Amino acid sequence: MKKILLIEDNPPDIRLFEICLEQAIGKNYALKTVELYSHALEHLEKEKFDLIFLDAFLPDSRGFGGITKIINQSKGTKLVMLSGYEDTDFQRKALEKGVNVFINKSRLSGNLLKEVIEEHL
Repeated sequence: MKKILLIEDNPPDIRLFEICLEQAIGKNYALKTVELYSHALEHLEKEKFDLIFLDAFLPDSRGFGGITKIINQSKGTKLVMLSGYEDTDFQRKALEKGVNVFINKSRLSGNLLKEVIEEHL
């Protein structure tokens, strides 16, 4: 069973992600959701995840500040950034910082998650 970490603080976005994830891969996964960047780091110290989805703007981390630490602590796990921010320059910078995939939340769907998961797991 694949282990997925979702770092997201907005309950409606969490629910949308859960629905899309189930559409993408059924129930063949273990999803851990945390609402704070600091809690994600705690979990990454104790657990290995197969894929990480990170909201770009969290109460305790904004933008690119935590990307490097998440990447270093997750030991090669693929990182997908989620954001409602549509600026292409922001997306490009995220990819330059080490994010593997950038998904705009307005485009999130089961089909898109399925493509990302198949490519990165």
